[in-house]
Amino acid sequence: MADLLNTGLSSLRAAQLALSTAGHNIANVNTEGYSRQRATLETRLPQYVGEGFIGTGVNVETISRSFDKFLTQQVRSHTATQSQLDVQQGLTEQVDSLLSDGQASLAPLLQGVYDAMQAVAEAPAATAPRQTLLAQAQSLTDRFHEIDTQLGTLRTNVNQGIRDAVDQINGYARALAKVNKEIGVAAGTGGTSAPPNDLFDERDRLLQKLSEQIGVQAVIAGDGTANVYVGSGQALVTRYDVQTLETSPDSYTGEDVAIRYAGQKQGSDLAPFLTGGKIGGYIAFRDGMLSRVQGDVGLFAAGIADAVNRQQTKGLDLQGRLGEAFFTTAPARVFGNANNDGDAQLNVTVASVPDLQRSDYELRYANGNYSLLRFSDSKVIATGSGPGLSGDGLDIDITSGTPANGDRFLIQPARLAASQIGVALIGTDQIAAAVPIATAAARANIGTGSISAGTVNTLPTTASDVLKPVEIRFTSETTYDLVDVSDPNNPVTLQSASAYSASAGATIGVNGWEVRVSGQPQNGDVFAVGPNTAGSGDNRNMLALAGLATKRVMTGSTADLKGFYAGVIGDIGTQSQRISTAVTAQTALLNQAKQARESASGVNLDEEAADLMRFQQAYAASAQVMKTADELFQTLLGIARG
Repeated sequence: MADLLNTGLSSLRAAQLALSTAGHNIANVNTEGYSRQRATLETRLPQYVGEGFIGTGVNVETISRSFDKFLTQQVRSHTATQSQLDVQQGLTEQVDSLLSDGQASLAPLLQGVYDAMQAVAEAPAATAPRQTLLAQAQSLTDRFHEIDTQLGTLRTNVNQGIRDAVDQINGYARALAKVNKEIGVAAGTGGTSAPPNDLFDERDRLLQKLSEQIGVQAVIAGDGTANVYVGSGQALVTRYDVQTLETSPDSYTGEDVAIRYAGQKQGSDLAPFLTGGKIGGYIAFRDGMLSRVQGDVGLFAAGIADAVNRQQTKGLDLQGRLGEAFFTTAPARVFGNANNDGDAQLNVTVASVPDLQRSDYELRYANGNYSLLRFSDSKVIATGSGPGLSGDGLDIDITSGTPANGDRFLIQPARLAASQIGVALIGTDQIAAAVPIATAAARANIGTGSISAGTVNTLPTTASDVLKPVEIRFTSETTYDLVDVSDPNNPVTLQSASAYSASAGATIGVNGWEVRVSGQPQNGDVFAVGPNTAGSGDNRNMLALAGLATKRVMTGSTADLKGFYAGVIGDIGTQSQRISTAVTAQTALLNQAKQARESASGVNLDEEAADLMRFQQAYAASAQVMKTADELFQTLLGIARG
């Protein structure tokens, strides 16, 4: 009877544990990260009784956890990628909206400036069109300032997002280390045959939360504790220890935050190695699109200011003065790396805005040589032993100090241009609509020669020299002299006996101007080039300013201003579309992975209800076995007493 009683008791206990497990599953049906549990049963060793082996009941081997390592890792990986793409998509859409909005975009404001220039060209002496031009230019510069401010604010918010993500990562890492310790204690108590399933679920839930913030690689030890690595293998959690992360100013500008282990020296930065999760999205956006767009907007502002200023200063204003710069400009930004050991000071001059490319640069010093790296294509564009180096429109000089091996410098040619562009002109009379020179043929000329109105192409070193009166004196039908007649009593010959062909004509230039002489002048014919004393009705320079709309003055003279901006907007749109497509695809992959994991690990209430009924019946039947064993035992006792 004792064997039957023990068998019933083991069955009763097994049914009770199975009922408790099913109840636990039902209670946690909505618990995040919970994995379905099952009571795993095994038959007890049978007992030999002579006639054969007879069963002795059942044991609960363990409470197992429905868990698929591959599916869980898949969900974790897809979550990290999805989280990164979500962050990038939201931030990219903000930039796209800021720069491509039809009403607030820079393109219509630039067109407004061109239209105002055309209006001035049609009435160069009128005040109203000039006032409109200055107002349109002011609106354009104001919009540059607004965009620069908003992009700067966006960068500040992104850096704050990185700080918040680091705080979240540290919090989850500490919680994971604590769970690891609890798992270790449980493993010492129950061994491998009694796994702490709920602690394992909490471990995996924390890993899932971590993957929302950063891409992680988790290595599960034999006792169930998790070691966690980020980036290219940097440890975050090692069993019970946490490698705390912290943020600090970056090693160049100090405007961005770097990520390092707590206590690492200034200039250390793990950010380039971190991908996935929110932090990966912030870093990819900040160091990729945002930096590129801020540089592009700055380069656009620099391109407008440079092109207009160069043409404006070739003109003559209403007061008969050479034109002054229309827009204010900004210098290049230069930063030494915080880890530099040398004391070299760098001076960078933008020698040619049209040759600037859409990129920032890094100057590196190693083994006595400098190399200039262009970030956009990771190409070294210039090398030398110094102290001077040039490339992409930049002139670089070491003004003082001595660099040390490994020193680096960040160069941002146009980052300040959008914030510092402004209208430099004060009055409408300063707009240089006229060309500084006027030409004329002497009345006494006897030949058929003629002279063009002339253009100013490049101002001389002393700009006022362009206004010096010069005569083209033909000494024969095929030769001429150029004579400076600033002092009529003491003329200075600038060129003598220059060749001339009546069939080809001649382009003649000095002091920054050019004229075209054609036809057949005769010996003694004279053509005069001098200051434009009747410039109020001259619109030639304003027509040249309006013509900048189609002149290629950007990125190595490959694009005009409007085309450059259209390319910037196109790149943003393409990037936005790419990220949007990736988000859609990644969402589908994540949902599929979650469904697969849920099928393997999730609680199904119908199944649990069926288990409840089954184990309830088993419990009742086990109780009946014990009751029967007791009755038989009592019968035997009664017989023995009788």
